[in-house]
Amino acid sequence: MLKDKKTLISLSLLLFILILPRILVYPALGNGMVPTDAEGRYFPQAEELSKSFGMFFSITGPFYSAFLLLFQKLSGNMIVGPVITQHILGIMAALLVFFYFRKVNLSLAFIVTVFVYSSVLVLWNEHSILREALAGFFLVLWVVVLFLAVRETKYLRFVFGLLTAFIGIILVFIRIEFLVLFFLMPLVLVVGRKMQHQDFSFKDKPFLRWTGGYACLLVVFIGVYLVVPGQLQVKQNYGNLFSIAWHALQPEVFYYDNSRYPELLEAYQKVLESEEGYLQIDEAHHTVFKMQPFNDATIEYLSVHPEISLSWTQMMDRMYIDMMTHNTVAYLKSYATNVQNHLLGEGENIRFTGVFNKVLDTRTSGVPIVNSMLKGLTVGLDWLYDALQSLAFLWLFVVALLFAGFRRKKLPAEVVTALIVSVVHILVLAFLSNAAHRFRSAIDPFLYFAQIYLIYIFLRAVFTRPVARVLARLPSNRHDV
Repeated sequence: MLKDKKTLISLSLLLFILILPRILVYPALGNGMVPTDAEGRYFPQAEELSKSFGMFFSITGPFYSAFLLLFQKLSGNMIVGPVITQHILGIMAALLVFFYFRKVNLSLAFIVTVFVYSSVLVLWNEHSILREALAGFFLVLWVVVLFLAVRETKYLRFVFGLLTAFIGIILVFIRIEFLVLFFLMPLVLVVGRKMQHQDFSFKDKPFLRWTGGYACLLVVFIGVYLVVPGQLQVKQNYGNLFSIAWHALQPEVFYYDNSRYPELLEAYQKVLESEEGYLQIDEAHHTVFKMQPFNDATIEYLSVHPEISLSWTQMMDRMYIDMMTHNTVAYLKSYATNVQNHLLGEGENIRFTGVFNKVLDTRTSGVPIVNSMLKGLTVGLDWLYDALQSLAFLWLFVVALLFAGFRRKKLPAEVVTALIVSVVHILVLAFLSNAAHRFRSAIDPFLYFAQIYLIYIFLRAVFTRPVARVLARLPSNRHDV
């Protein structure tokens, strides 16, 4: 593999591009950043775990809190060590992505890897006490390990089924929204395997062994939440499932007739229409929210109606279901809008790029080469993000995806696997959250590669066939002898 000159040159250049910004981020942003999530959730959770590790199954994102606790025990510091580790894992994830896609298209694998893992968003996530960096690494590792079994029969073993399930459980313990992919991953294997090996059968003993390994840990995972008391109601800072999910709603969903709770619905509408209306749509059609006014309105409603024996989070769940069932068309439109917004990304990259380079500019002014590189990178990234976050790119991808559906047997299994993982996760995110880009950043390398690759083969088919036909009709230069 490394004897291939092109791969070796690409790898050397890739390492340089990956390592340099992770060095520059320290003079720009210090030893690490502690956003509100860390102070409000992860540090307190790590403290709870230090007192009783039995709390592991009853907190949000327990693996990340345990990750922080490990460094607290080793060094007494939950910022420096985790941030360094997150940067290292970012480089490892980038290399895994590069080698995963390099056989499909070496140049595109290089471009996508550089674009994703040198972006300010990824650097920002890695340099912060946030779950995204770990989620990104383990998702890439998960897909790569799964694809070993897709590609070669020798990896269809019980132990690799166990390993795949184990990585999936880690991901679920980092971010609960990976639960859907965790249950569907064997199906992803089946689809990829069928595309790679036409004679594949569900009765194949190697496949049954892999499935047995995966199922063993799956049963254990489900058993924990059924057997351990109280674990089906995981404590969360933001309430129950639907209390989280309705962060993704558009305002139109709040306006309808025949609600089972008209007084509460009216209270929500007043919040929307007030000067402090928190749930609104910005210029790019992305939801902006803060839930406290809605929480307060729900608590006040329950105080007036003591006959409703529900907590305020349970009442919000009821309201969410009420909106889904009594305003279904608006709800589905809202969901479709959120799917589109997640596919486009919110553009946090552009916002962060300016902040990041503005700080670096003053600290690297004595190094003209670095300054010029940063400014050029900023301009280039802004242009790229504008293109990738445009509706034109989205609809071109949709057309290319439909075109690829007719040629699915010719698609590389790497691309199909990446596409399935990306689409499933986007559909889950669109239900659970607003379109903040960091929530989907874990799938960015797979989504971008699949999008660009499918668009490439579509455009090649569109433009090369007419040219070939024209060339075929041209008179031949050959003369009969």
